[in-house]
Amino acid sequence: MKRVLCKKFRLCLIIFALFGGAVFFPGAAGMAEAAGEKEVEIYSDFVTHYVWRGFLLTDDPVWQPGVTLSKYGFSFDVWFNVDLTSVNRPEYDYRLSEVDYTLSYEKEVTSDLSIEAGAIHYTFPGTGDSATTELFVSAGYDVLTQPTLTIYRDVDETDGWYASFGIGHAFPLAEDMSLGFSGTLGWGDNSNNEAYFGERTSAFTDVMVSADLDYQLTDNVGLSLFAGYTDILDSSLRDSVDSTDNLFAGAGFVFAF
Repeated sequence: MKRVLCKKFRLCLIIFALFGGAVFFPGAAGMAEAAGEKEVEIYSDFVTHYVWRGFLLTDDPVWQPGVTLSKYGFSFDVWFNVDLTSVNRPEYDYRLSEVDYTLSYEKEVTSDLSIEAGAIHYTFPGTGDSATTELFVSAGYDVLTQPTLTIYRDVDETDGWYASFGIGHAFPLAEDMSLGFSGTLGWGDNSNNEAYFGERTSAFTDVMVSADLDYQLTDNVGLSLFAGYTDILDSSLRDSVDSTDNLFAGAGFVFAF
């Protein structure tokens, strides 16, 4: 399961950018949206730390590549986390510590409202952690702050519920460049928080704010710089983790066709 005591978040406005685990960091997510309706997206992020839902997993640089196939509203994504240093050895057998598989379907209900549903299967090769699966449903409304609400249900390891509310907005700086800001607020139920924090309580768990600078190099290639900050909110949950607040930054690209 996703590290019972330590794990980390990738960012997102999830209705537009959730393909596995996460969910993705804002870099590739923002560029993927700018790339338009493409059937294949190959993306790659280099990040100073690996963060998931407020938890610090790797306190060293990581590489997070992936590929997404999309058609008729369906998407299938494979996402990887690779430690770029030996910080987690000998705890991990090798540096590839996570591979996530996401299958989802997105539907425009109205011109402003989109709904997405799917499943994420998390695997942790070389770490000794058990794989687990989450089902999710997400709704996003296309207004100024792009509000989204995503609800997850773990059906394997934790039997817990996790919800994430997000907002964000992008400002055009030039014809092919934009600056985006976003934030997410997470909440977990008793089972979720007992599994990850060791505290059987339902509470708001984490908050994240981030910014990303996206540049559309060509119709098929996008580049991005991004940075963010996460914090564990509930005082009883904060006592169970070593690092309660974390900064991260990175760079990425996406190739879509």
